[in-house]
Amino acid sequence: MGVVSGITNLAVSLGTPLQRWEKVHVVKLEKIPGRPIPRRHRNINLYQADLNLLIGIIYGRQMIEAGENQGIFGDEQWGSRRGRSAIDVFLLKHFTYMLMRLTKTNGGTFDNDAKACYNRMSCYWRY
Repeated sequence: MGVVSGITNLAVSLGTPLQRWEKVHVVKLEKIPGRPIPRRHRNINLYQADLNLLIGIIYGRQMIEAGENQGIFGDEQWGSRRGRSAIDVFLLKHFTYMLMRLTKTNGGTFDNDAKACYNRMSCYWRY
């Protein structure tokens, strides 16, 4: 085990944050380059890399586990779930297309990916 991981593990086990974890840098990015409109800025919080990793691992696992226990995930949800992988999604879609082609059945699929939702949300900040 390395020194950094040892210190991180000790801080987590004692429940005491490191001093460098207590500082967050906020960077504002323009949504429309060259147009500095305050309500059209995106705030990005920059944490220490090890804290960011720790938050992702701890809270990510806890949220997935809680969602599984409460049964709130739909059957279409595949990301980060136990017993489901990315290749399974690909094969399911591929075999669906093959079956439609072989049986000469009309059909289609709809993929709803939320990667650009932040740009479509209307947020109004008051200063």
